[in-house]
Amino acid sequence: MSRKSILSTAISKLRSSLNRPYEYWVSIWVFTFPPAALLGVETLWEKTLLTWKNGPQMVGFTLVHILGPLVLAAMVCAFILVLWAVPVIYHVFRASNLSLRRRTILGAMMLAGFLPMVAISISEPLCQYVTLRLYGESPKLRYADVARDAAIKGKLKLLHMSLEEIRDPVARKGTAQEIIKLKISPRVKAFLESVK
Repeated sequence: MSRKSILSTAISKLRSSLNRPYEYWVSIWVFTFPPAALLGVETLWEKTLLTWKNGPQMVGFTLVHILGPLVLAAMVCAFILVLWAVPVIYHVFRASNLSLRRRTILGAMMLAGFLPMVAISISEPLCQYVTLRLYGESPKLRYADVARDAAIKGKLKLLHMSLEEIRDPVARKGTAQEIIKLKISPRVKAFLESVK
């Protein structure tokens, strides 16, 4: 079989799948969304409230070591949902035989399908900062911890916002001096040296 025939076969299969009925697209979503949503909720919970209660940690470490294959399956489901959206967008806008109700349902499913991937990909320091803004500092999580994580990851704006939340100027300067000792980028180091 030549490359050209393999490519033409793949394109024809893709075109035929794009013309599948509404139920086909809904059934794919029904089987892939629940595991991906559970993983997204668990990850977001670990990045926010669990970190606020127990302090900074390796997000997903316990989950992966206890339920490794299931977590891998949930990650695959989240990825499939993102890929699923491409032909569904085509199907929603090109299919003339779809009612407005079915188009709306597919659109809502598409938006819900992106939420697990968004929850998984939000950075940990940002989640911690938002949690601190909502709930205040806890004995296990302080703005200094978020500033340290932001400096290590090179997130300058988040570092600046976290340091601004430390009200005591002496504590702010001490936190900046403590972070400078870590292995950070020169740009972050220059910013920290200017902290007053």
